[in-house]
This record gives sequence, structure tokens and C-alpha cells, in this order.
Amino acid sequence: MTDITSTVGVIKPVRESNSHAQLERIMPAGVAFDSIYLGIKYRSVAEFRAVMAAYEEKVPEMAARGVDLLHPEGAPPFMLEGLDGEKRRIAAWEDRFGIPVFTTGMTQLAAMAALGVRKFVGITPFSGELAKIFNTYFTEAGLDVLSMTTPVPPDESVYDRDAGEIFDLMVNTFRAQPPGADALFVLGSDWPVFDITGEIEAAIGVPVLHPVPVRCWYVQKRLGLNIPVDGHGRLLAEMI
Repeated sequence: MTDITSTVGVIKPVRESNSHAQLERIMPAGVAFDSIYLGIKYRSVAEFRAVMAAYEEKVPEMAARGVDLLHPEGAPPFMLEGLDGEKRRIAAWEDRFGIPVFTTGMTQLAAMAALGVRKFVGITPFSGELAKIFNTYFTEAGLDVLSMTTPVPPDESVYDRDAGEIFDLMVNTFRAQPPGADALFVLGSDWPVFDITGEIEAAIGVPVLHPVPVRCWYVQKRLGLNIPVDGHGRLLAEMI
């Protein structure tokens, strides 16, 4: 049996997700997870705003379990607060509980900094107001968002597509955007992208920042690990 050296406390917004099993599959031995599920449905801006009360309730519960890192997942709820609002909330939690806390947005910003990304194309399952909010979050961080777009019509779901369809949608969407992007950012852990991240990178010629490999990379960095994992993009393969 592998000795557990570090535990990451995860507060996941949805129950119907494969992303946690994917993360455990690629995380080096010795890192364990303790999870709480909020059970939100990802349907509206109002729901994302309201769910912050649930995070405020569950973060103390998870901190009390003695985890080494605490990760409230879910990009939209925190991005709705803006970059400064997110920083204030995370700082307050860290001051209160004395452990590192990080969000999905924070992992992406760290990955972009490590890769030297200044301009990127964003792909998201959400359009309209939410896409604009995501755009603003990264703009506030000093990045140039060439586009933040949804690759399917508003009445269709990206989650109903298989990996082959998603590959074509992402590659074609990226190529249709303004040139000069340093990366492709994917918002949403449950797109069927995890196993084809490297293939998409090879097709478009820039790093693909999918939440699960980025999360693995970030957790390793915070725990002082540096164990490459092939097949899920340059960031994780090279442990930049």
C-alpha cells in the first residue's frame, strides 16, 4: 500500500462528473483526496451567485479535516466575483484556516504564467453573459482574450458530443479565431477532452489548458512534486 503523504480537500460543485476519477488516475502516488459535493446544476448566473453560501459553509468543514491543500472547484462561481473579489475571498479563507486554498481560475492563471501565455482563445459551454464574465476575469489578470466562445449552437450541449466530434469542434473553433494565440483554454472539466488533449495540441500547435491536467500540474507544484505525466498536454508532460 502506498503511504499517503499529502491530502487535498476538494469541494466539487456537481455530482455528475468524471473529472475527479480522471484526476486521481494521473495524480502521483502519495497524494490522496477528500471530497465534498455541492450538487448544483450549472444552469444560471443566479445559481452560481447563490452557491457561494454553500462554499462558505463547506470550506470550514473541509479545513477541519486537516487537509494539506483545499480546492473549492468550479470556475464560474468564483469568476463571477471578478479577480479581485476571488483574491479577497481566498485570502480570507487562508487567514482563517491557515492552509493554502486555490480555485480553478487560479490554477489556469498559474499555468498560463508558467507557459508564458499572453494571448489565448477560450472555449466554454456557456455563452452570453457568462462568457463575458469569464472574459473579464482573464482581462483583469492582464491577459488578451482573443475570443471566449461556445462551439455549438445555444440550444445544443457540448456534453452530448463524443471525443471525435469535440476534437473537430475545438480545432475548427480555434482556427476560426484571430491568429496569434499562445494557448487554447477550455472551461469545463467534463468535456470529453481529457484523453485527447495531446492530439488537439498537435493539431493546433499551442498548449491546451484543460482543467484536469492543469489541476494535476498545479497540485504537484504546490506540494513540491515534479512528476511528468504524458498524454494530456505539454504543461503536465514537461512539468514546466
